[in-house]
Amino acid sequence: MPGVSQRALPKKVASRWISIRRPAETCWRAWKRKKASLAAPEAKKLRREWVDSGLAAQGGAALALIINTEQVKKDQLPQSWFDLTSPAWKDALTMPDPTLSGSAAEFIAIFAQVHGQKAWKFFEELARNGLLVPGPNNAALNPVLSGAKKATLSGVDYISYGQIAKGEKLAIEYPKEGTVVALRPVFVQRDAPRREEARKLMDFMFSDEAQNLVAKTYLIPARADIRAQRPTPGDFKMLEPDWDFVKKNQTQLVQRFRKEIVEQIIQKR
Repeated sequence: MPGVSQRALPKKVASRWISIRRPAETCWRAWKRKKASLAAPEAKKLRREWVDSGLAAQGGAALALIINTEQVKKDQLPQSWFDLTSPAWKDALTMPDPTLSGSAAEFIAIFAQVHGQKAWKFFEELARNGLLVPGPNNAALNPVLSGAKKATLSGVDYISYGQIAKGEKLAIEYPKEGTVVALRPVFVQRDAPRREEARKLMDFMFSDEAQNLVAKTYLIPARADIRAQRPTPGDFKMLEPDWDFVKKNQTQLVQRFRKEIVEQIIQKR
């Protein structure tokens, strides 16, 4: 949890709550197997689409286009994801590897769910236009920070908001088609021997104090009544996930991306 170290918590509490930063498919399976009902005092203030029975997100981040503003002028900023396949972006882009980044895996799955075959044409054209898929999130962002590349797509935006606050020359763009919001869910294990202590921790995570800590890290707070320090859904369009589709297909879609896009095009350039 942002602002709270699990190591700093008493062992008897820290061992009984789960904060998941894994791909949505894994999260869903773990929740379905182990969750208890949600009864936090502030539960009614949570974003409705971020709550499902015993599972709730304590914060979220959008997967955006992160741009080096020294390399790209304001009038050159793309309006659409599909603008990125133009010659202006040749050899200029990176993307996190979805086999190493849970958020990138979610992006692939939900983008493919929404756009179907058009998504795969887009990924193929990006690869033929020089897309680099170097590793996890930091590996994709570092070439943008250095100016070696112009932008990274499906970048976790809250990290870059923090970097901008420290003076980095970055812009964060949300293309008009919309983007994925990667959530940070939490739940209490149904069979936890100290479940009431875990519930108290979860209650704290949705309190004013904790949600303001979330906001200070530039994540989107789970509570809509807590003032965010960055854009939130509504300020940009959020792609609506079909979680049944995602849980069923995400692993297969990531494997397809790895084989058809990375291995068959990018690694053979």
